[in-house]
Amino acid sequence: MVSMYPNSQPMAYTVDNGVFTPCPPASNAGSSSCPPCNMKECTALSLALKRLGFNKFSKIVEKSGLRHIEDEHGLTLFVPGDADLADEMMSDIDKHAAVNIVKASSMPRMIPLKVLGQRALATYRSLHKIYKLKIVCDEKSVRVAIDTLDKNYSNMLKADIKDAYNTSIIVHQIDNLLKPDCML
Repeated sequence: MVSMYPNSQPMAYTVDNGVFTPCPPASNAGSSSCPPCNMKECTALSLALKRLGFNKFSKIVEKSGLRHIEDEHGLTLFVPGDADLADEMMSDIDKHAAVNIVKASSMPRMIPLKVLGQRALATYRSLHKIYKLKIVCDEKSVRVAIDTLDKNYSNMLKADIKDAYNTSIIVHQIDNLLKPDCML
């Protein structure tokens, strides 16, 4: 297919009743009737979390303002489901707390449960500068905690959740939010 536009650049468009309209439409005056973009705070990570059904944690990622935290080796996230996050708690989270939550819940590299479960007790580096993640595995369950908060373990409910569009992340669903006490 040959593009009618120079350099064959990808472009936004709308289709109404079978009529193709480029966005912004060509204009001599340079004006545009392009609809406003509603995705100012969205990142590839927050969109992937929304697609996977983690809408509330996706909002925490958006509040944090963190962009491109997954590198070329990927990212592992420990994320609670929407039912496990109270609405009141969501409204109390500011940007600073959101950054700490996202970083404490994330590990560099994509690490599947098969690797995490190889040791009964292991400590892994998180993206947070202060905290590491402690993972305890036994025959019945896998539990995750921030290394200094041994009493606040979260149980892993579902593992190795992947997004078809953002292949650089792997999500492990837990039953409680990993929230550090000390903030960066």
